[in-house]
Amino acid sequence: MIARRAVLLSLVGLLLGLPVWATDNTPPEGFVSLFNGKDLLGWKAPAGDNGHWKVVDGVIDYDAQSEAQGDKSLWSDREYGDFILHVDWRLKEAPFLNVYIKEPPDHAPPQPEDNVRALLITGGHDHETSFYSLFDGYKDLGRLPVSDSATAFQSDLRGKYDVLIMYDFSRDLNEANRKNLRDFVEGGKGIVVLHHALLNYQKWPWWYEDVVGGSYRLQKEGDNPSSSYKGDQQINVAPEGKHPITAALEPFQALDETYKSMWFSPRVRPLLITNNPNSDRLLAWIGPCATSRVVAIQLGHGPTIFSNPEYRTMVHNAILWSAGRLK
Repeated sequence: MIARRAVLLSLVGLLLGLPVWATDNTPPEGFVSLFNGKDLLGWKAPAGDNGHWKVVDGVIDYDAQSEAQGDKSLWSDREYGDFILHVDWRLKEAPFLNVYIKEPPDHAPPQPEDNVRALLITGGHDHETSFYSLFDGYKDLGRLPVSDSATAFQSDLRGKYDVLIMYDFSRDLNEANRKNLRDFVEGGKGIVVLHHALLNYQKWPWWYEDVVGGSYRLQKEGDNPSSSYKGDQQINVAPEGKHPITAALEPFQALDETYKSMWFSPRVRPLLITNNPNSDRLLAWIGPCATSRVVAIQLGHGPTIFSNPEYRTMVHNAILWSAGRLK
């Protein structure tokens, strides 16, 4: 079960909330500010809003005239687990200024000892909320917290998690965060890399060469072209070789986004292949890492693939195998 949600500001909230007046935009102890007092950095206005959500005189202003179709609310870029939200609701005759959030310590009940302890890392790339349904219904995963790479690797994760599931796009990490991720990998923990997380850490060869074994090129490298993608592709998918992750899979069809002209290590072990001309042949593989069980799966763009039973089985098995629970 995933504990995560985005923070929402809506017209109803603006009109009905209880006012808590403050003026200095300084968060209380333990909280961080979600609004910088200048612009909507860190927030997502609805597509087609045409500027009706805006910042006026240091406060978030909404005139209830949004031209967006459907949901007209303002959402935070980042998703949070359990949190305490402190908001100054803006009534027109008084200031609406502070938006603070605090994530309390995890008080979830202990999970069964045989549950996989996984951390899901997102951020840096838009994705459908239906992605999270991939992890519904699997009791062996237990509670699945969500973080981003900037936050997740600030501490040593080896005693907390068995597997990192990456669905982010992170361009780089500072040295301290790199060390914590490297310690996790070299400590024998599992890694599952999904779809656009194959773009991660383009300037860190150890990561894409020795751990993942593949990388989506953002730019041309010598005679090698930059990678490309194409959406809404009908993809014939077939297991390649024998492996516990794919043992129960038969060839299947998937509608999803393809990647082409990626870089691959010659040391990877293929798991899934395709003959789609707009895709690289390799769709999923075991990374070359000697210390960690690493699985990379190129598929995973939209809601159709998230509901595909074969893909769901593939992702679930990849998590179990990378955690050492599937032999």
